Amino acid sequence: MRFGTAIVFAGCVLVACGGDSGGGVAVPDNGGGEEVAVGCTENDQKACTTGEGWEGTQDCKDGAWTECKAACDDGEQAECTLACGSKGKKVCVEGKWGTCNAPAETCNGEDDDCDGTADEDLARDCETACGKGTETCKAGAWEGCTAAAPGTEVCNGKDDDCDGATDESLTCACSPNQTQVCGKDEGECYPGTQSCVDGKWGPCGGASFVDEKTEVCNDKDDDCDGKTDEDLTRDCETTCGKGKETCTDGKWEGCTAKVPSAETCNGEDDDCNGKVDDGLSGDAKETNQTCQDYRDLGNVVVDTPSVFAAYTIYPAGDEDWFRVTFKDVGSIIPCLPSFDDGCYIGVVQLSGVPDGVEYELNVLVDDCDATGGSFAGETFEGPDLVSGFGWKGEVVFSDDRTVYVQVKPKAATMGSCVPYTLTFDLYNDCPDGNGLCSWEQPVE
Repeated sequence: MRFGTAIVFAGCVLVACGGDSGGGVAVPDNGGGEEVAVGCTENDQKACTTGEGWEGTQDCKDGAWTECKAACDDGEQAECTLACGSKGKKVCVEGKWGTCNAPAETCNGEDDDCDGTADEDLARDCETACGKGTETCKAGAWEGCTAAAPGTEVCNGKDDDCDGATDESLTCACSPNQTQVCGKDEGECYPGTQSCVDGKWGPCGGASFVDEKTEVCNDKDDDCDGKTDEDLTRDCETTCGKGKETCTDGKWEGCTAKVPSAETCNGEDDDCNGKVDDGLSGDAKETNQTCQDYRDLGNVVVDTPSVFAAYTIYPAGDEDWFRVTFKDVGSIIPCLPSFDDGCYIGVVQLSGVPDGVEYELNVLVDDCDATGGSFAGETFEGPDLVSGFGWKGEVVFSDDRTVYVQVKPKAATMGSCVPYTLTFDLYNDCPDGNGLCSWEQPVE
């Protein structure tokens, strides 16, 4: 252990390095040849009060305590970081740093003021060629300027394109605030007024205005063209089918659809019950059901128009009988030099037989009884049935021939109220040099 002498200089105590009491620090003697001990440890720090009465600290430098200094100078500012990561400012008050203040919100897409919302309540002035307005910040960008944007010039008395001129280079049908009478003053219509909108006439209107309407069947001029109920038709129908009817004086009339009528024998459904020629009592005009009850059709003469007859086989199983007389030409000696009275050919033709049925044609000469009379030659089948027969005339005597004709169905179940046609013709010529008629010529 070393001992020394304590020396006091102006409040500082120096201990001569005569021994190590453990209470000081050995240091060089500053050129005096003695070791000295100081009152603090290098770099130590302790609290203190500044001359202004503020809290501060002192540091140990070279064995002595430095001047007491506060943490900051009053009014000093420094950058700081808030909890949200935003950079703020803090201010020194009486030697202490105050709270970190958030910065003002700016348009950058970040929450500068740390209130949980970015770019809120930010607006600024903006302008276009048309004037001034404001715009707001959204997601870090300024947008939505409320100033009008230049547009296309239209007829409205305004400077739409903001070039200082109004309605330039435009041909406008009307001027702003201009009005005119419109509409029709005819029929059910009454005029109104229309106003100029953007250089064009707007719709016709007004309290008294009545516009034209589609024409309806009401005896009025709805479309105001000076005509009433014109060109109005509509569908109509009866039990027979559909048709058209016309509006006249506000009423529908004149339906063209067929109207049911009493059934007649005509191959049609007259009463429109879905059946053709049903419920008929028979062929009312015929009483010629047997040979004895024939219907006389008169005379057939050479070189005169044919004789026609139209009748029906109705109901099924009906048959018709007719009588005609083929008349002599009347000449005493018609053929010279043979002195013959000529060759006669009578022809009976059945035609117009209705579809779905088959008829027979039988021709008897002189007697309607097949046992007493003679069948008149051959009947030829085909689309039409034709029966032909011939005879030679006798000089001086009458050459007339009475012919009975039968038309009947081939089966008792056949018949139709659609009429068939019988045609009768008579031809006459002279024999050849051998005195033979054409129907007497040998068949080669």
